[in-house]
Amino acid sequence: MDQAWLDAVLGQPESEGMTWAVFRNAELVAVIEIIFGAPDDPPICIAGIATKPTLCKQGIATAVLKQLLDQHHSQGLHQHVAYVAIHNEAARRCIERIGFVPTSAPNEHGYVEFQLG
Repeated sequence: MDQAWLDAVLGQPESEGMTWAVFRNAELVAVIEIIFGAPDDPPICIAGIATKPTLCKQGIATAVLKQLLDQHHSQGLHQHVAYVAIHNEAARRCIERIGFVPTSAPNEHGYVEFQLG
């Protein structure tokens, strides 16, 4: 999570998705960005997950993602997809803990598709 990434995700038009900024007390600890599919393309894309670097490996991203998915499930939203860079082991482990499974080989940009639901 660096300033350039935060500027990019927080500047995303609201109609395309949402960005969750997660605070503990007054400290920003994690950010999750989602992109909504079109009505005829229902999966919600988990576009980015970031934890404050000094707080990594404490389960924060997993807990926040689980809370987001629980909220979506309570609203009847069950189909989710995520694209993870092949070398991003931390992101892969995080989404696999939640139940995402790989559904593709790496694409030409080095991303693997994972699905839940």
